Amino acid sequence: MNFRLSISAIKRNLIGIFIRLNSLSIALKNFPHPLKTLGAIRLLRKRRDSFTGTPGTPKFFYANNRFFFNPNAPGCPSLAFNKFIINELGDFLSDKNGHSRLTTSIFSITKRCPLRCSHCFEWDRLDEKDSLSIDNLKTILRKLQDYGVSQLQIGGGEPMVRFNDILTLIEYAEKGTDFWLLTSGYNLDYEKAVQLRKSGLTGVRISIDHWDPEEHNAFRGNQKAFRWAADAVKNCKKAGLAVGLAVCLLKDHLSEEFLIKYLEFAKSLKASFVMFLEPRETGHFKDKDVRLSEESMKLLDGFYLKVNSAPEFERYPAVIFPGYHQRRIGCFGAGIRYLYIDSEGSAHACPFCQEKMGNCLEEDFSEIIPRIRQRGCFIYSTPEPAKIYSA
Repeated sequence: MNFRLSISAIKRNLIGIFIRLNSLSIALKNFPHPLKTLGAIRLLRKRRDSFTGTPGTPKFFYANNRFFFNPNAPGCPSLAFNKFIINELGDFLSDKNGHSRLTTSIFSITKRCPLRCSHCFEWDRLDEKDSLSIDNLKTILRKLQDYGVSQLQIGGGEPMVRFNDILTLIEYAEKGTDFWLLTSGYNLDYEKAVQLRKSGLTGVRISIDHWDPEEHNAFRGNQKAFRWAADAVKNCKKAGLAVGLAVCLLKDHLSEEFLIKYLEFAKSLKASFVMFLEPRETGHFKDKDVRLSEESMKLLDGFYLKVNSAPEFERYPAVIFPGYHQRRIGCFGAGIRYLYIDSEGSAHACPFCQEKMGNCLEEDFSEIIPRIRQRGCFIYSTPEPAKIYSA
């Protein structure tokens, strides 16, 4: 199994050329007007540059024989990547093929969890009896795939409490969708990691909120949490899955020293990326003063840009920071790029915008998405879909 932590700048540029040629080939096969299609490809590259904020070809990671520039988009080459490119180009081309802009859905499949995390946005539903049967999960998955979603992120609660249902769901899916598991690492031994890989899982994002086991365990409300997470990283890497870390950044911890130490910790685990998540006043954090200061956001912006562009960080994991893009471009949730489906099958703009906007079992996404887009994001201004990156 091929796996490397990062890719040199020279190889990165060559890979960038390969992906651009691949995207051009996909575009010319699927759209009838070559000149318009070439213009759309240029706009798509401009969109990418606006998104990353860094010059040149973005930092990649390599896993499962594919290149990933962001864990929130499919890896190339793959059927899922082809679908992603077609959907993206549909924004710029005056075709009437009904291409969906929705790339990702975060799908909570359970309310159960062995942890009591300080920031849990499912807190009000935690450990209630699961509402969605495996047939319900299949129904929602089928609707998402019919709508054009090229990636599904499976979460919870702790999704690994429904391990067999995860396997069934992935194996049931039609080809052309990447599957990621969002987990604390609970119950994720090597044998299960291998089963997930064989079923078709693309990668795993494992939450580790501090390099200090005691700090992480206290935040997660379980003295076994750090061991579960660290072991899961090793097991998933050994099984050949793409692996990244997610960290909830608390104002009491946040500093340049913390970020450097965490990045060193992630490198020691050979994680491909680190995702920075901002705390939000929802779930267990409701009515608490957890929002990061403007100074902290500037620190995070600078660190994100430095790690992803400076030569001295070439061999370090990529940093993924949704907050950087959201403050400049607008929220990608609210049906623009992704939506959140909770453990009862209700659609929300995102995990933090807790307002039910539709029943995914009873309604089609063609009905739900316009409703969510009209309501928009509660946290960041959400531009009209047609206006995003239109400059």
